[in-house]
Amino acid sequence: MSMILRRIAVWAMEMLAEMILLGGLLSMLVYPGFADKVLGVLMATIAVALVLTLHWYYLSRAIWGLMIRLDGSYWYPSIAASIFVAHMYFAIERSRAELTGEARSMELPFLAGGACIVFACAMGSNRLLRRWRQRRIQDPKAREPVSRE
Repeated sequence: MSMILRRIAVWAMEMLAEMILLGGLLSMLVYPGFADKVLGVLMATIAVALVLTLHWYYLSRAIWGLMIRLDGSYWYPSIAASIFVAHMYFAIERSRAELTGEARSMELPFLAGGACIVFACAMGSNRLLRRWRQRRIQDPKAREPVSRE
């Protein structure tokens, strides 16, 4: 049971780190002078999180995360980055008529940078889960519940 809770905690930390880093990337692309201000990054983080939530990105990541969490492989980070690019490309395409030329020019840097951020966060969470699993296998006492006698 504790491994399930650890997976959920790692997934939540991974998503939070992605949101903050993607918000920072968006604020740097849109307002380069505004990126150093906490409020700018916070507003961009909320905007990115809202768009990704409305396009069911977090649900699809959770489903794929449960299905493909393999030890030591690049499959999960690669698929996570692909899911991000697909969801954001779909969101951008739906609003293409309303975007200015400047906003359209930021599409490719945001998709490329976002894919790198998602890949790095997914790789980090994979490594963290693998370390926890290895520690649990090496320490047999970690499996047994603690008695209070």
